[in-house]
Amino acid sequence: MKKIILLICLFLIANSPNKAFSITPQEMVKKVDDLLRGESNTMTMQMIVTTPEWSRENIMESWSLGTDKVFVNILSPAKDKDTRFLKLEYNLWMYIPKVEKVIKIPPVMMMQSFMGSDFSYDDMVKESSMVKDYVPHLVGQDTLEQEKNYVLELLPKPDAPVVYGKLKLWVRTKDLIPTREEFYNEKKEIIKVMVFKDVKKMGDRFIPTYWEMTNLKKKDHKTIIKIQKAQFNIKIDPSIFTKRNLSRIG
Repeated sequence: MKKIILLICLFLIANSPNKAFSITPQEMVKKVDDLLRGESNTMTMQMIVTTPEWSRENIMESWSLGTDKVFVNILSPAKDKDTRFLKLEYNLWMYIPKVEKVIKIPPVMMMQSFMGSDFSYDDMVKESSMVKDYVPHLVGQDTLEQEKNYVLELLPKPDAPVVYGKLKLWVRTKDLIPTREEFYNEKKEIIKVMVFKDVKKMGDRFIPTYWEMTNLKKKDHKTIIKIQKAQFNIKIDPSIFTKRNLSRIG
């Protein structure tokens, strides 16, 4: 009898769900969002845009505080230098240095291309939030790059101010690091795919530092973001997130 009880205990231990499986889809999405965003962060990124006709590169730096404040400054090339973007809650402004003018980006333009890339304004400043604006569902498992992944489907909440009709997210089962994201329009048609690779330690965490966005509606259009530097959960001067800083000279 003791042997039977021991065998049952060993079977239960061997087949118990792992830690990641014991959390809800909402908690999974929050962990991914916290990993890539943190309570605050600053990053330096290289953005490479490739089309059949041309290619270009930008270097930019960004600051983020919570989910409501983002500041982006273009460092190069020279013709784009000091182009800046400021997000405060659901408002987004752009500073154009050539004419020394600040313009407001209306909500209807959030799906427009950011600096000619395959990322939209919404993608770059995270106007909509996976945590606040979508309801996630665990829909299965998959294997990508020989790594087991959970597959999550995110549907927008009623009246949420989102630009996508659906998202699908792949996260590694062992550490919940994202590996793939699919973007769908209101008709639930897939329009873009982002692949995350090259996990490195940045600041206090390991994150994917290579983000490749492919536009399925435009043949041979692709944008790569390489994160060169990143720090998380650091103190950021509140004056960065002001319209005065947006239009500063130099």
